[in-house]
Amino acid sequence: MHSRGMGRTPKCPQPGCDRDESMRHLLWECSAARDLWKETGPQINQYLPVGEALTSQLVLYGVSQRPLPQKTQTKLWLTLTSCKDALWASRNLLVGKRVETPTKAVALAAAATLKWYKERPEWRQ
Repeated sequence: MHSRGMGRTPKCPQPGCDRDESMRHLLWECSAARDLWKETGPQINQYLPVGEALTSQLVLYGVSQRPLPQKTQTKLWLTLTSCKDALWASRNLLVGKRVETPTKAVALAAAATLKWYKERPEWRQ
């Protein structure tokens, strides 16, 4: 992130985290990301087939262990995207304005985005 001009230092901006920040770290490895995935688990799990686990490959690239029906895949991807968008926004608040966002607030932001997606005609198809 630092090499792309999106951070003052190469380190993760989350308090207490001393790891280098990358997209993988931001969206999967960081404790802030792990906390959000736990918090939003029920929203996500409704679209995961039995035996499918939330993995970095699924979160980062949309690659599941087995084929998913198109409708399920779309809903799962939009749900994951809502969470990633909320993580990105909270990270930018932290870097740009030094405002820490609690996990519950990040989850609420993700839920608001997901609500918007659910109101789209594509969701109901």
